Amino acid sequence: MAFWVPYCGQSDSARSTASSKIAEWSQEYGPTVGLWMGSRPMVVIHDPELARTVFNDDNITGRDRNLVFNHIFKGRGLLQSEGELWREHRRFTMGAVQELGMGKGWMEEAILLEVREVVGTFKAHVGQRYDHKPLLTSCVASVVAAMVFGQRFDPNDQRFLTLSNLFAENQKLVNALLPIQAFPFLKYIPGLRFRPLLQQLQGEANAIIAFCRGFMEERKQELQKRRLAAAAAGSGQPSVDGKDDYIMAYLKEREKAASYEQLLYCIYNLFAAGSQSTAATLMWAMICYGQFPQVQQKIHAEIDAKIGRNRPITMAGRSVLPYSKAALNDIQRLASVGPLGVARTNYQAMTVDGYAIPPRKRLCLSEPLARMELFLFFANIMQNFEVRGHPAELKDAQEKAVGLTFAPGPFKAEMTYRDSD
Repeated sequence: MAFWVPYCGQSDSARSTASSKIAEWSQEYGPTVGLWMGSRPMVVIHDPELARTVFNDDNITGRDRNLVFNHIFKGRGLLQSEGELWREHRRFTMGAVQELGMGKGWMEEAILLEVREVVGTFKAHVGQRYDHKPLLTSCVASVVAAMVFGQRFDPNDQRFLTLSNLFAENQKLVNALLPIQAFPFLKYIPGLRFRPLLQQLQGEANAIIAFCRGFMEERKQELQKRRLAAAAAGSGQPSVDGKDDYIMAYLKEREKAASYEQLLYCIYNLFAAGSQSTAATLMWAMICYGQFPQVQQKIHAEIDAKIGRNRPITMAGRSVLPYSKAALNDIQRLASVGPLGVARTNYQAMTVDGYAIPPRKRLCLSEPLARMELFLFFANIMQNFEVRGHPAELKDAQEKAVGLTFAPGPFKAEMTYRDSD
């Protein structure tokens, strides 16, 4: 039975993961669960159809003003903006991601380039137990960089390493500050480290924004060169020569914008969401199938029969690998890396599942790209390797999953290379 203590909320939920606890409560109370995050009332919907219906209502496009995110974004970006600003940039970002990520063959090739990097590195470490997280995170982030900045970074590129390290440190700080999201008063208690951590988080965020601003200025100069070339050729439009990216698409549409702060924070959100969650899902796949070799064997058998081992798996192969797709879907179901999503607030009173929700004070945009990334990385890793690990270590990593992005704890795994046909 759940219980509530003033300022502590549903304190027994600390003894299990958010997703399993919500699933348990929904079995007892139904698909709409009310709870307290510290002293803050929340409503969690644990039913796909009901969630789709509710999230299609513009009344709940308000953003939760939790202390940590508001400290960083201050109402900017895709995560914290509201109203027409949010709707306008959500529409633009969905269209840009669809066009850049799914409508162009170069994005699939960009992903496959990183897949080859992963496979090559795994081959170089065959028979060794080591931490695969840095490599996977870096290669997934490179895909997001290709979409946002229009270029691939070498894994050893100093600018890219700096950006990756900033986001990794940023994620650690956000996780360390989770207690004050539920209990904001902790920030003011002398002797606790939350105020210095908030200041450090703001410093890391400023560094990320400065990095993105540098790339934005480079793309602005590139757009100006295109316009000059178009003028010299007698055309009033910029040359289409050169590959577009998210920044270039934004600059073309909003060339006379008074400020590009919203763009910079949108880039921030896309990077954070696009790299951390996909890499975490791939790590969960290694943990789960490292513990269930019989499932790996079925995946291997399907890939061998339908694709073989001598050519890389592309998106065209997705339709002939139903078992592999189902295995990947199971990972996303069993190890949801964002079990509670991003909290929203309703502007006006509303009724959900028969419950009256009073007004408060206050779709994953990159899903097509994330699905492509997950399938291509997962399928090609399974095509080439068998994942092995110590059962106790894998289980321990599973039980120590923490963070806003529900990532597994540290672990080492061994890759055994599957010879070609």
